[in-house]
Amino acid sequence: MAEIAQKANFQMVVSDTKATKCGESVTSQEAAPQCYYFAERKDEGPIFLQALNEQHVPTGNKDPVAMEEFVARYHPETLRYFNQVLPAMEKLQQKLVKAEKHLQNNKLDKAEAAFKDVLAVDSENIKAVFGLGTTYLTGGNKESAAEIFSKIMSLELAFKPEQAGMFNEFGIKMRKSGMLENALTYYKKALAQQDKDENLYFNLARVSFEMENIEASMEYVNKALELNPDFKEAQQMKNFIAKSSENKSPQPGSEKPQ
Repeated sequence: MAEIAQKANFQMVVSDTKATKCGESVTSQEAAPQCYYFAERKDEGPIFLQALNEQHVPTGNKDPVAMEEFVARYHPETLRYFNQVLPAMEKLQQKLVKAEKHLQNNKLDKAEAAFKDVLAVDSENIKAVFGLGTTYLTGGNKESAAEIFSKIMSLELAFKPEQAGMFNEFGIKMRKSGMLENALTYYKKALAQQDKDENLYFNLARVSFEMENIEASMEYVNKALELNPDFKEAQQMKNFIAKSSENKSPQPGSEKPQ
């Protein structure tokens, strides 16, 4: 185990040798439960553990574990990885790719069904959650999109930097769909975790402007420019806000940034 853990990159399944429960109670007659996790390390970085669900796929948050604890506490489950977990992960990925292609081709009914198929296997699959939400927003289904918004707000993984692309796409679509209060709450929660991201401040400026909160909009765009003085779109937005504030409406020829 120590030799594997020292590798710069690895994926494996491990069992927790010191577990007392795995989500279910254990009677005195039962043996100690087997708690299985998907373990992963990339580019000599931290080791992360993710619980396996009943469908044999990793789900939920990725929790870091120290090298010493990983070696001492966890046991490799090689057969389980190759016979159950890897095939299940590959099958789920195929379903996800299929769903994303349907969305790209604007086949919204098929995309909705395919994303739901993924979520039936992994209810917290972050790509499928964002994908389903984007599908609803693309189709103008604000009620269902609001349900997905609530789910996203409950998932810590949704606000991690590695989800920035999907996160921004969903936020922009909410704003363009008129779900301004939702978008504002969404970006503010992200800001609480990533307060040095100029794009978050820019998006907050856009939402605030559309909510006719000119003062807040200017504050947010100034913060974006403070973090990145070369942020061209933020400078354009600032100029537009200033003209709008002076004239109460944009002058002919002035164009609102997209």
